[in-house]
Amino acid sequence: MLRRFPPEAIEDAVRTLVDEGFLEITGETPERHRVRLTRAHRVYRPHRESPRPPEPVEAPPVLPPLPFADSDRVLEALRIVVEEASRFVRGEIYLGPFMKRRMNVAFPDLSNEDRKDIVDHLRDLGCVTLERRKGGEGMEYTVMLVDRKHAAVRHVLRTLSADAGPAETPRTFA
Repeated sequence: MLRRFPPEAIEDAVRTLVDEGFLEITGETPERHRVRLTRAHRVYRPHRESPRPPEPVEAPPVLPPLPFADSDRVLEALRIVVEEASRFVRGEIYLGPFMKRRMNVAFPDLSNEDRKDIVDHLRDLGCVTLERRKGGEGMEYTVMLVDRKHAAVRHVLRTLSADAGPAETPRTFA
């Protein structure tokens, strides 16, 4: 602690603390004093081991659902995803353009983070999966794939085919 002070101030401080009985000199070199508190001013503390965190007895608490988890927004987002996937032969949706174009138009009142949360929620529900792929020149991109076997996706597909009528049915994807 005393090392922060100029050397002449340290010399005076050490001499004063020794004269007052707070410190005792245990060794001395030309540049440095070795000192310690006198026996009367020492505080003995028993050595304590750091406390260990208790073992978890029960499962961690479940996080509350997202505010739009069971709302019409999720169903609307799933409908948009299924429509977009049906436009392509392989049913793959490039996530970047989809988020910038379709999701911005469909949900102008939401922030980008909220739109991403909706897609993450669809992924957590199992309706879609996200795949990172390598592109040209080492660039990576993300593709969203729709799980046609998921009950919610099948419901949306039935709704879309019923809305289209018999003359015009949406293309299905593999």
